[in-house]
Amino acid sequence: MLTAAFRDFISQQPGFIAAGLHVNDAQTRIANYSQWRARSDFQAMLRSDEMRARNREISALCKGFEPVMYDVVATFG
Repeated sequence: MLTAAFRDFISQQPGFIAAGLHVNDAQTRIANYSQWRARSDFQAMLRSDEMRARNREISALCKGFEPVMYDVVATFG
């Protein structure tokens, strides 16, 4: 569902730069790392009716689901 969300909706939103979906070896956890031009672009995507509906569906499949935003404070390499 996350792959479809990125392919069909999220990647088409204003300010979207790139994303990566990461799955642990046991395939029990997923981490999403996405980059956005501005915090407001990310927030607008999350607040859209389309993404709210998708997040409800994704959340129903998970033990825990919480989209959060982080600021990049350093990069290496």
